[in-house]
Amino acid sequence: MIEAAILKDSTELTTDQQKQLLGLHYAFLNYQRSVLGVKIDVPELTTALLFRGNRIAVALEAGRVVGYCIYRVISGVLKLRTLFVAEEYRRSGKMTALIELISAREVYANAQLTVHQKCRPAYNLFTRLGYVASELDGWLNLFFDRHANLANNKTTQSAVV
Repeated sequence: MIEAAILKDSTELTTDQQKQLLGLHYAFLNYQRSVLGVKIDVPELTTALLFRGNRIAVALEAGRVVGYCIYRVISGVLKLRTLFVAEEYRRSGKMTALIELISAREVYANAQLTVHQKCRPAYNLFTRLGYVASELDGWLNLFFDRHANLANNKTTQSAVV
């Protein structure tokens, strides 16, 4: 069974787990820089900064943070901000567990996220899930109408990116 949790703040993680979460976030930022071909400095972060104004769901393996999703729910819209699973745990259901946990616990009518067109795995995943994409300057805005998809017997579920 996959262990996943939605956290209220960084104090729900041990010191080691906080370091693991930060390590994953830096890995995500470096991946983005690589895919987008940009050379900018990554700011120094803390887990408290990651939580500021956000909710975070984490996937754990033997107590180790191996995936996470940073999101917000604003006026009935689930805004997925960052989704990332450590390379060695991809295709193991971790991201699925995170998305399903968020979907089960949060109240929202629509969901949205933005990915760069070069991030094809993310685009492919979310369009398979029923998200509709529109492009603007190389970025893909993905939108999911939860009510319409539930009416069509679809659910917000995911596969690991």
